[in-house]
Amino acid sequence: KSTAMSNNAWDSVAEAYAERVEPFTSQFAAPLLDAACEALGGVALTGAHVLDVAAGSGAVALEALRRGAKVTATDGSGEMLRVASERARAANHELATRVAEGTALPLDLAGGSLLATSGFGVIFFPDVAAGIAELSRCVRPGGAIAFSAWGSAEETAAFQLIPTVARETLGEEATAPPAGAARRIDGSPAVLSALLRAAGLEPHVRGPVTRTLTCGSAEAFWERFALGAPGTRALLARLGEERGRAAAGR
Repeated sequence: KSTAMSNNAWDSVAEAYAERVEPFTSQFAAPLLDAACEALGGVALTGAHVLDVAAGSGAVALEALRRGAKVTATDGSGEMLRVASERARAANHELATRVAEGTALPLDLAGGSLLATSGFGVIFFPDVAAGIAELSRCVRPGGAIAFSAWGSAEETAAFQLIPTVARETLGEEATAPPAGAARRIDGSPAVLSALLRAAGLEPHVRGPVTRTLTCGSAEAFWERFALGAPGTRALLARLGEERGRAAAGR
């Protein structure tokens, strides 16, 4: 039930996410694939099959398509995949899609890809280890998995504005995620390396990769980030728009 509710929440923001949030997050797609190709010995992706898990509105999938790969995108949100497919068609690419949870991918995907990716996806899974295991199961011998992770709260300060004001205003208990809800993992090299080693994989952690987003005003920040993710929307429903906009102006 909680998974279905989460996917319905992402369905409701699919268009807003693609329009408002992805112009920033998509800047990390090329570095992710560059690092993956390096780990694979410098191969090109032309003609190779790439599986993109928790693909969202398609940032990594589209970058792989631009590099000549054959791509299958999976996500728990059908609306996110619809947006990704439309964007691929608009760029004259063909994108295969499958609605599937990242911790329980279809059995027929096993061993079918040179590369399995997840751009800021697997790090939010309730069971990150299970997600990594599923990505690994879907690559062929000699293949690789690659996923991107956000840095610490200090390194992603802009994303902390609204959550911080919500905690200060409503208290920790009132703003705590529901039991069992996903919380992103610490994206430090040590944590990521430990997760990969625990899965029996050789870590090749790259980064940090830094990109700067400049918003000309608090209103511009609000329009870009406040309404593009279900978690932030839920916080704002409790916080109230006036105080939320004040947080964006910090």
